[in-house]
Amino acid sequence: MVFFILILASTFCHSEPTYSVNQIVDLALKRSSEIKALKLEAKAKQVELYYAGKWEDPHLELGIDKKEESGGNTHFGRVSISQSLPRFGKMSAKRNLAFSQYAISEKIQEQAEITLRGEILRLILQYKISLEKSHHAKERLDRFKVVATYLQSRPFAAPQKRAEAIIVKSKLLILQKELKQLETSRRVAWNALNVYLELPNEPLIRTSWYRQPQKFELTELIKKFEQKNPQLRQQQLLVSQMEYAHELARAESWSGLTLLSSYEDGSGFSPEKKYSLGLSFSLPTWNGNRGAIEGTESKIAAERLRLIWVREQFVQLLKSSLEVYRTLGNSLTELSPDAIGKMERDMQIVDIGFRKGQIDLMTYLEADAQHLEELNAVFESQMDFYNAFSQLLFLVGEVPQGIGE
Repeated sequence: MVFFILILASTFCHSEPTYSVNQIVDLALKRSSEIKALKLEAKAKQVELYYAGKWEDPHLELGIDKKEESGGNTHFGRVSISQSLPRFGKMSAKRNLAFSQYAISEKIQEQAEITLRGEILRLILQYKISLEKSHHAKERLDRFKVVATYLQSRPFAAPQKRAEAIIVKSKLLILQKELKQLETSRRVAWNALNVYLELPNEPLIRTSWYRQPQKFELTELIKKFEQKNPQLRQQQLLVSQMEYAHELARAESWSGLTLLSSYEDGSGFSPEKKYSLGLSFSLPTWNGNRGAIEGTESKIAAERLRLIWVREQFVQLLKSSLEVYRTLGNSLTELSPDAIGKMERDMQIVDIGFRKGQIDLMTYLEADAQHLEELNAVFESQMDFYNAFSQLLFLVGEVPQGIGE
């Protein structure tokens, strides 16, 4: 895609450092408390995954027993240790369940990063447009100041010319008010962006305009969506999570074996030593964890239905978003930023014609209003196109790589 570099800057921050769009986006991601929190949550899930499926710690018991007999007392020192032996498949089910939870946390983080990237790019474009509008408003104000000076410089002007001077003077007041409003809008746009950056002053941001829309086919978008969309992947992982939970519930229908061993050493009237080794286990007669088994079966069915709904919903959104994107892409071509230079040159011709007396004031005012309308249409087309473009990529699981790219 062909593009040129524009430098965005306010009139009072020329000494500030220059940033690329990607540097601004990376800075916002680095400073985001939400992204940091999600990373910590994913790290916690990773730690849980590391310890999931490990055997339980052995149980150690120490004791002293006393045996009273008619001939005297006997004291015993007792040491016993037990270790649970989980049922085959239980540990792997725990690990799989923990892994699915960790994978879901990663997809949540990925989704948050995509959302934040898209929002930062939107705010950069909004800031860029506000700067351009302020710049063109200042040019209009300067142009009308020249017109006002020209009208006031004529001696013995006719009543019509004096009326024109009054009209232009009133126009100057209106333009000064509009410029102040646009400057306020620029500062508001910067403040909205700087919430994520916390920079001391407005920097220079290198960016560009959108000129030509990329070509997309629905089949290609659906294929990418199936592979990359974090929300779809989250739902697929939720299905897997419920399947692993069901597998674990079945494994826990019988708790497994517990290996028991003990040693006793007595002293006193009838000293003796005792050694024992045995197994204990529960009998899954009344419960058998049937509630958890049946509950997870229902949850699996529910999550599978949600997966179907998510896929159908996103495919429909892709279809409608692609239609909007193509329509706005055509408008982008018709209202190309490259036409701004020609608009300015045309307005310069009108200026010259007015000063030469070839164009009357009403025609001049109409040409100026048309010029402003065309400029605003170009800027609105840029923002509308970005919203459609980012929405389309968001559904796929991507984000624009920059502004104008």
